[in-house]
Amino acid sequence: MKAVVLCEKGLEDVALIEINEIIGAAAQPGDGVVTLEATAEQLAIFSYRAQSIRRVIVQLAAGTFTDFFEDISSAIKNIDLLFWAGSDLRICIECERVGDHPFNSSDIGSHVGREILAHLKEKGVTARIDFDQPTLRIFILV
Repeated sequence: MKAVVLCEKGLEDVALIEINEIIGAAAQPGDGVVTLEATAEQLAIFSYRAQSIRRVIVQLAAGTFTDFFEDISSAIKNIDLLFWAGSDLRICIECERVGDHPFNSSDIGSHVGREILAHLKEKGVTARIDFDQPTLRIFILV
């Protein structure tokens, strides 16, 4: 699966070394991020053992948006969220926004949360937003 590792700007090379040493996966550096392909087990091991990173994220969607809120709603419908769904699905939505946009992180989180809950309900999955004890954490980097 595709994954994104968030690290502090300037530490991308250190994260690359850690990825290679810990799980032996090829990775590509970006600006404060490193992208890679790995299994869920490899990502779990890496997130536990790595020291130079902030987060390990499974990449569910990526792209350029023309109308962010409309495009993100369409993207959510194409993501297989049922893979992550359990019998007691409690979701936490987090957002990090970089650059200038006509919306804030709260706007994004609220919109995505509503869309995800509606999408899951259409699939017959009951879920709720829970910031205190989530079973699934969705992180959005804009």
